[in-house]
Amino acid sequence: MKRWRKVVQICQLLILRSCGTDQELGQLLKDLSKACQEWGFLRLLNHGLSSDLLRRLGEQMRRLFSLPIEVKRNAPCPPKHEIGFYSGADEHIFVKLIWHEGLQLFCDPKCVDEHTGTFWPSGGGDEFNCDIIVDEAVHLGCCSLVIKEYTRASQDLGLELLDYLTTALNLDSSKFKHHCKGTNSCLRLNYYPICEMAADTLGLIPHADDDALTILFEDQVGGLQIRKDNKWFAIKPQPNSLLVNVGDILQVWSNSIYPSVVHRVAVNSEKRRLSAALFLYPEQESVIEPAKGLIDADHPAKYKQFLFEEYRASFYDGELIDTAKPRFQLIEIKD
Repeated sequence: MKRWRKVVQICQLLILRSCGTDQELGQLLKDLSKACQEWGFLRLLNHGLSSDLLRRLGEQMRRLFSLPIEVKRNAPCPPKHEIGFYSGADEHIFVKLIWHEGLQLFCDPKCVDEHTGTFWPSGGGDEFNCDIIVDEAVHLGCCSLVIKEYTRASQDLGLELLDYLTTALNLDSSKFKHHCKGTNSCLRLNYYPICEMAADTLGLIPHADDDALTILFEDQVGGLQIRKDNKWFAIKPQPNSLLVNVGDILQVWSNSIYPSVVHRVAVNSEKRRLSAALFLYPEQESVIEPAKGLIDADHPAKYKQFLFEEYRASFYDGELIDTAKPRFQLIEIKD
């Protein structure tokens, strides 16, 4: 495995946001675009999400996943669905066993309240009761409120990055951002327990994300690996940073300029791992196709036009879950 600094380009968002001239901004966007074209991953520093928010999110995830399994299953993820709690042993979701628990929620405050309410229906102590706010400390400690705060901030960050990456291709970013401003985006909270057979087990099998962009917050345990040139590269965590990767939809919008990279998660024989992934999804009715500004006689479209709803549904079609990136086979334009 190579050192992470040789794999993931660091992006200082504060510098991008405070550029003094159009020339400076243009060069920074060019560098950002080049990094995404090469690896499909970025590490964000000075991203604007406070270290206190990330700390509180980590605390609430530890509390949530330490609950008994029967309590967590009060909010199950049904077959052919994406919202709710699941474990890697759920055969209706995963073809292969993985060492993983997750809770996935729409970026909709009602969805967050509904699911956290099933874990602590009577509050479970004021610190979890989002209807009883005693003081500011209790308010900030509430599981539902922390998740909603993080979801809003990370979705806004995803839209900002989508703006930068499409602008770098000389495209009108508003045509892409408006697809992802609704409540169809999702937050997935991930828990990877200690595994005695870590060398022979995965927390997530190799896959690519079917969104536009993914924003990942993780603890300092590590486990994320990305594939390039048929080799796996381990990504070392860095405190108070976020990872960003290109998803299938941005690969299509960019006509394969930005690659949706295959990645997986290794597990640990000594430490538990937590992460939170914000998936920036278009709305279900969004029509997806390569940007017309990137298509000409020398650069023909590589993908057909399709509805995101139909593409997303294909994710649950049997073996599509089990094999990395087969979904492109449904929409690629063959030579």
